[in-house]
Amino acid sequence: MSRIDPRLVPLLLALPLATVVLLVGSASAGTPVNALTFSGALKGTLKITATTACSAGPNGVQLGDFNSKLSPVKATNWSVTILAPGNGTYKQFKLGRTSVVLASGFNGWVATSGSFTVHGKSGTVNATLGAHEGSAKGTVHVKGGWSCH
Repeated sequence: MSRIDPRLVPLLLALPLATVVLLVGSASAGTPVNALTFSGALKGTLKITATTACSAGPNGVQLGDFNSKLSPVKATNWSVTILAPGNGTYKQFKLGRTSVVLASGFNGWVATSGSFTVHGKSGTVNATLGAHEGSAKGTVHVKGGWSCH
């Protein structure tokens, strides 16, 4: 990975050193392509565009620098990371091993249920996230698909 979003440092410091960070994707039927749609405690869509940071390498990808608002939070800078040991479909989450992490500043939500699929530089996610760090509150649902080049 070429860089790690500094807002994720508090979450990532708590993870085992062997954690592999992956954020990759593509879309399956009915899943938005190059977009992550949020509902529940946070509502909105983070679109993956040419200006979205997409750091891909042998250890995976991290998406960040989304300049969009997820209501009702006033923050407009978000990042999403998917933690996984490799390609495959994951339905059980364990922070530091397999998880979806949504962060803005020092606020973070992590996966509690659902699934995500990783295949190279593409995949999909349909998961429920719970508040984990900072002033994060409520349950957030995320669904989407993306691909990093």
